[in-house]
Amino acid sequence: MLFRDVDGSSKKRVVIIILLCFLLGLTGFGYIATMQLVDDYCLFYNGQKTTAKVSRVGISRGRQQIRYSFKIDNEQYSHSDRTGRRNLWTRYSDSVVENANIEVLYYPPNPWINKPFARINPQYFWINELDVLVGIVVCVLLWGGNILLIVRIKKSISGRHRGA
Repeated sequence: MLFRDVDGSSKKRVVIIILLCFLLGLTGFGYIATMQLVDDYCLFYNGQKTTAKVSRVGISRGRQQIRYSFKIDNEQYSHSDRTGRRNLWTRYSDSVVENANIEVLYYPPNPWINKPFARINPQYFWINELDVLVGIVVCVLLWGGNILLIVRIKKSISGRHRGA
């Protein structure tokens, strides 16, 4: 049986299920983007400077990236993200070599929230976060559009059954 052989209301139900799965993924992406904005806000206004040691230097897509680590209260920290991944690569625009020291800004209640100080421009917080803000707005717009589409499909399915 091919998809084209299925009746119209069953096709619409399949489309609704696909759209709901898309919404679930979009919600996760929106949550992570929003939490990234919150983390950066905490760093920007409440961050503390410390020194980190660069453990690796590499190039990805023509940009320098580094891995670094630092200690706070005898515990080792590195660049991480909201999904719990640690010791991640991060962009770094200044020239640096392995084992060099760099300044890092970390959030004292949770030092896993950190960034190289060179990546933070204190005069332009909202411009620095423009990519995250655009991501959140796109998520909200796509989410709203999907909900409207699901409602329209649902109405057309229920209208067809009433009229039959």
